[in-house]
Amino acid sequence: MLAALAACFAVATGWAGTVPAGAQGAGEGRPFVNVVQVTGYLDPIMADFLERAVAESERGGAEALILQLDSPGSVLPPAELDALVARIGDAEVPVAVWVGESGSQALGGAARIALAAPLAGMAPQARLGEVGSPVPGEVPAAVRTGTVGPGEALELGLVELNEEESAVLGSFIAALDGRRVGDETLETADFEAVEGGPPEAALTVDAALAKLDLVPRFLHTVASPPVAYLLLSAALVLIVFELFTAGVGVAGVVGAGCGVLAAYGLAVLPTSPVGLALLGLGVFGMAVDVQTGVPRFWTAVGMV
Repeated sequence: MLAALAACFAVATGWAGTVPAGAQGAGEGRPFVNVVQVTGYLDPIMADFLERAVAESERGGAEALILQLDSPGSVLPPAELDALVARIGDAEVPVAVWVGESGSQALGGAARIALAAPLAGMAPQARLGEVGSPVPGEVPAAVRTGTVGPGEALELGLVELNEEESAVLGSFIAALDGRRVGDETLETADFEAVEGGPPEAALTVDAALAKLDLVPRFLHTVASPPVAYLLLSAALVLIVFELFTAGVGVAGVVGAGCGVLAAYGLAVLPTSPVGLALLGLGVFGMAVDVQTGVPRFWTAVGMV
């Protein structure tokens, strides 16, 4: 519920992220591609941002929509993830996924995004896989529970562009030239022959970059496991500290704020109630230990 409210708030206030509108930032009458950065887990805020990016690219007449993907997976409900994958696969604008920069990853639900796009490429040392099961459509066994690099992904037909073409964003955009998506042939670069070497590419399109704005980016960060549990731990400790002081102080206010943010993050993430209960019990045990000043039963409970 908190996750849905936060996503709705970000959209309603216009803070869900800046999506390039038409050829915003592009030269007058010059073709353009929209480049959207997708980092961290796929959560409701990121899903809404991606859907709006697809819609805006379709309306604005972009040559292509490029998703720069570096994600460890998805925390979306299965139905919402299926809808997002279908939206990208059926988009009226050509969608290309670049798993980059070097060392990036597309795992779980993020891997499904890459596999659904008509065109995809992986930067050096990038990894793709851990799609899981069951997954609609044919998925090679190598990426159901494991991961593959750029070379193996190309051999398996999971990506269309090789490692050299996908080394950096510029080369990836250039390598899209001449690729067919449906009835459309992409035109993104001019190539000039170079004696004794590979041809030099000059981009014929502008790149309009987009990423989450400050507020949704902050909420997106809060919904990552390390940050959410750090905030929860801080909230519990600060509130316990406040109980040992007279009146309401800074610790209590800060602890309450951390608790609200932790509640949002844990609402988005798959959370174990048992784990949360044990964490709370541990803090309570240490609080009792501090109060008594003598190692006893609650000392052991807090330490365990």
